[in-house]
Amino acid sequence: MQVVIDIETLSLKPNAVILSIGAIAESGETFYTELDWKRQKYHRHVDPETCMWWAKQTEQTPLQGEVLLADGLMDLNYWLQDYERDSLYIWARGPQFDIVILENAFEEAGIPVPWKYKNVRDVR
Repeated sequence: MQVVIDIETLSLKPNAVILSIGAIAESGETFYTELDWKRQKYHRHVDPETCMWWAKQTEQTPLQGEVLLADGLMDLNYWLQDYERDSLYIWARGPQFDIVILENAFEEAGIPVPWKYKNVRDVR
């Protein structure tokens, strides 16, 4: 199964505050959650330059999320559970960004990463 994941953050560091997680499977099924960034800001990184970048965007910044980070990660795991881990391929636009940040968050929360490290791909 092929799944594309995209996240929005308030930093470029591996421990960035995550604003939202979106995913789409090759079957067309989608996953999306907006996270509570205010509770993350005490233990995850916020970069002032990234915040300024968001302030200049014309699209709406996902800042109203109420889902706790750990709950959002568990929801993503639950959404992916129907796919066999060995045959689950995760695609991201820059695995060194989205995937690194997600895996850092999974580790911090003590939640298993739902994909194998060798099954991560770059859509570029």
